[in-house]
Amino acid sequence: MLQTVIRVEWRNLRRETSAWITVSVFAALVVWAALNGRTHTDVMTQSVQEAHSEQQQQMQQWVSALAAGDENAQDAYKAGKDHVHQVVALPLSPLASISMGGLSDTVLRVSLASRLESTGEAHVGSPVRQATGPFDVTFVFVYLLPLVVIGLSYDLLSGERERGTLALILSQPVSLVTFTLGKAIQRALVLLGVVFTLATVAPWLAGGDLSEPGAPARLGLYLLLVAAYTTFWFAAAVAVNAWGSTSAGNALALMACWLVLIVILPGFVSVGVDVVVPQPSRIELLNLAREAAAEAEQEASQMEGDHAPDRETLKDRYRATVKRSLEVQQELESTVKPVLEQFQAQLSEQQALVDKLRFVSPAIILYEGLTDVAGVGVDRRSWYLSQVDRFHDQWRSFFSEKAANDQSVTAADIAALPRFHYAEEPTGKLTLRVMLGSLGLVFPTAVLLLLAWRGLRRPDAVSLR
Repeated sequence: MLQTVIRVEWRNLRRETSAWITVSVFAALVVWAALNGRTHTDVMTQSVQEAHSEQQQQMQQWVSALAAGDENAQDAYKAGKDHVHQVVALPLSPLASISMGGLSDTVLRVSLASRLESTGEAHVGSPVRQATGPFDVTFVFVYLLPLVVIGLSYDLLSGERERGTLALILSQPVSLVTFTLGKAIQRALVLLGVVFTLATVAPWLAGGDLSEPGAPARLGLYLLLVAAYTTFWFAAAVAVNAWGSTSAGNALALMACWLVLIVILPGFVSVGVDVVVPQPSRIELLNLAREAAAEAEQEASQMEGDHAPDRETLKDRYRATVKRSLEVQQELESTVKPVLEQFQAQLSEQQALVDKLRFVSPAIILYEGLTDVAGVGVDRRSWYLSQVDRFHDQWRSFFSEKAANDQSVTAADIAALPRFHYAEEPTGKLTLRVMLGSLGLVFPTAVLLLLAWRGLRRPDAVSLR
């Protein structure tokens, strides 16, 4: 009998102009968001290319100066500090365009400078604070998809009651539970078909390469999250219909749920996380860098002193200045390291708290999951920055050891320069995080369906109270 209800509901749904208008508008918004995401990722890609182009140009100038026997180019300290650097960037994932909130601040300049100076422009902020600026696919699914579900399902039962057809339908060999479930399943299948199509097409429209390694797994997790989120809201609609009496009342109740779960609770969680685990003070970190740099420059100036009477004395003083500058940088690094570790610990503590509190709202679960799948989440960023830190140590060691030993840089050293190679986070870690988050959607969905089942089995469920 369930199949019959689904088949009849499909015939009825095809004649509902308002339903198809709603779905069409939603589809247009997803396409718009995907194209907007492509524009944003194109800008990011161009910025990275320009940074790499500038790096290559500077490298070629340095190599030419080395070939010409330029003493400044051969000076390891000046070369590492002023003449050559390495641009590192977090590669965009195939689904990066669906969530643009974390695409910025992942392009870093690595040089002989301290780690603080190299990463001082990195973003430090609350991991739960959602980006309200860019209009991306994640925004459409988190905020607007529930409204589409509400528009399609707020009157599943109440509409039949108000038209006086419910009692007639139930005079047939079909239970109220089967009838309601059949209507909900049909509408959910239609919307999920549209959503799956849009969710698959959106990364392609945004220029994502779904043939890249790991892309199918990310796409599968992406579809799983969206499907679980859609099912949750249909379950909420069925529960409200089971206990509600009028279409207006059902719509009001569902909109109240949307307001609480999508707007109010995420706001409370964001504020709560910032209160319990305050954001690291970026100003304090930058002030520390300025003070240390000022002290280093002042000490270097004092060591230079007056002009020496001969060239050899000048060289000796310069060597002493370089060695002392390296020592000061090492001292700065030792001072900065615990501060940076504290910053990272605070951010990790914030994210751990978010991971616990995300279960209070399906919107947080979906947002965190989609940003993770898109490759712009906190975990992938931390994974990337840890590799940048190790590479920065290698880069500094290459030049500082030569400078400390008064060794010149030669053309043969170019091939030995450290190169940054990003190693992608294991897919298993991403899958585990997303699957755990999905449980926060599956469990309340089951509870809502149980609540709906109990409501539909009440003796007065058919009558309009």
